[in-house]
Amino acid sequence: MNLYDLAVLANVDDSAFQNTFNTLPMSIIEVRGNEARFVRSNQSYRDFINRFFSSDQLFQTGAFGKYGDVFMHNVVKVCCEQGVRSFFEEKMPDGSVVHSFARRIAVNPVNGDMAVAVAVLSVSEPDEGASYAEIARALAADYYNIYIVDLDTDRYIEYSSQVGEEELAMERHGEDFFESSKRDAYRIYAEDRETFYAAFSKEKVVRALDQQGVFTATYRLVDTGAPVYVNMKVTRMQSDRQRIIIGISIIDAQMKQEEAQNRILRERDALARVMALSEDYLSLYSVDPDTGRYIEYSASDEYETLGFAKEGADFFLQGIVDGKKTVHPDDLPGYLARFTKENVLRETRERRIFRMDYRLVINGQPKPVSLRIARYRDGAEEKLVAGVRTRTAREA
Repeated sequence: MNLYDLAVLANVDDSAFQNTFNTLPMSIIEVRGNEARFVRSNQSYRDFINRFFSSDQLFQTGAFGKYGDVFMHNVVKVCCEQGVRSFFEEKMPDGSVVHSFARRIAVNPVNGDMAVAVAVLSVSEPDEGASYAEIARALAADYYNIYIVDLDTDRYIEYSSQVGEEELAMERHGEDFFESSKRDAYRIYAEDRETFYAAFSKEKVVRALDQQGVFTATYRLVDTGAPVYVNMKVTRMQSDRQRIIIGISIIDAQMKQEEAQNRILRERDALARVMALSEDYLSLYSVDPDTGRYIEYSASDEYETLGFAKEGADFFLQGIVDGKKTVHPDDLPGYLARFTKENVLRETRERRIFRMDYRLVINGQPKPVSLRIARYRDGAEEKLVAGVRTRTAREA
């Protein structure tokens, strides 16, 4: 290993490091379990270690020992276990932050020991503000992917994390970011692809950044199988206006909650219009045919006196419980025999509508009513709408 050649670490086209010094503090570390030893190092690295630790003992051949929690966590977990390149940082005793880079270079097939090449890229002096690591950890807790894109060359670096974990690792880098993103179209939910790529192009992103300072888009990814809502946010880097930062955050829980709230509002509005058009209806319900969960969207003052729950977990079970209290005794046996989940689902499939006539006892008086249940679609979901209406004298 040439400890004066950064390409050893990059193992790729070294254009990504063309703006760095060729001679950097570098070393080869052997990792055994949770301990490590220095196998080789250049003078720059030994000077660097002596600056902070004032000791040459770390370089004694054969001496395994602990070497910093942050360092070992990154080297062992990221480089050794996953075999990927990793940028990481460690705070020194004087408060300065060391920015390093490491890559696994070999594995001993007999005992499993691993060799890692490490280079110190830069050192931030104390009190220079938030470090890259602090920013990265904050971003990693919320972001699924982060891209740094050069608008002049379209070259990019991708970072990824497990959402909610304070760890951000370089995943890949490449050329022609916007064309590359089209090749990743399979990751986007099929129903969202056309809309996303109609809005996401280099020209449209740049125009939005120039006019509004930010570009955003919401769509669904299928990386884990089931569609998951994500939000893309693009901003310019303050230090270099020709470089942009693209952050992809998962917003699935928020979007699904918003969808549920919007669906409830749509259903409430639709059922309210039905109530307004027909004064005969005493109450209307929306019911999930699979789970039985229900919501009452509208009820007349007369129906309210019965004291039924506005929503619940099982429409069919609750209908039996309430029926025993409010259905006229002469009609109750027929009501209990007819009003079952099996009967309702079968008849709404075969006959499109389930209908049952009976009498409710309201304020001590029998009132002829008709329960009608039908299926309808709300987007991709199938629902039941149930209405209790007054039977006219002719119907009764």
